Amino acid sequence: MRNFKVEYQSGIPSPSFEGGDAEAWVLEAFLREATSFMSQMLAAVTDAQAIPSRPVDFGGNEISFEADAETIAITAEWIRDDAGNECVARIPTEEAKRLLLTWQDVLSGQRPHPHP
Repeated sequence: MRNFKVEYQSGIPSPSFEGGDAEAWVLEAFLREATSFMSQMLAAVTDAQAIPSRPVDFGGNEISFEADAETIAITAEWIRDDAGNECVARIPTEEAKRLLLTWQDVLSGQRPHPHP
């Protein structure tokens, strides 16, 4: 399970994943997007888990994703590899949900805690 730390920039929380690589940047963009679209993103992930026979798509300002019951593929619209391809982070859907719920705690001013 990936974890992030919260950094504050001018009093605004910002997620920071270890590694400083493309996957970390995509996951940071995923949580930043949730700052504005938390309910829609959580609903998409929950739907993907509930209906395993079809993937669920989400498109926002910074990222888009396709989720199924097992895996979520997150694409950051502006992060590209050396060949110019969009970078994609693939993580378990349950982990994506846990990250969203933890970020929701941060945004609500609560101390983040692990979610089941």
